[in-house]
Amino acid sequence: ALAELGVIPKDAAQTIWEKGGAAEFNVARIDEIEAVTKHDVIAFLTHLAEFIGPDSRFVHQGMTSSDVLDTTLNIQLVRAADLLLADMDRVLAALKARAFEHKDSVRIGRSHGI
Repeated sequence: ALAELGVIPKDAAQTIWEKGGAAEFNVARIDEIEAVTKHDVIAFLTHLAEFIGPDSRFVHQGMTSSDVLDTTLNIQLVRAADLLLADMDRVLAALKARAFEHKDSVRIGRSHGI
């Protein structure tokens, strides 16, 4: 989108797309860089630059680290909620089945925690 708007060169966008898409990220390498930079996003971008080269300077154009982290966190929360909701539906279905299975079972009644 930035290339289409003329904010970054189109050839740089193409390089970023191709080399970034083919990159094989190494978490240990990112951790190594972060130990020096003390910044997780800068560590990731530095590692990405190892694959992309000089055009990597356009990757983070116009963004702050918070833009990236806030968006990422929201995506993670939505995906986690989808997983949890799917599991909850299965749990509720199992509880409902078990409740109907034992609706006539004799049970001991207790009150006040006794």
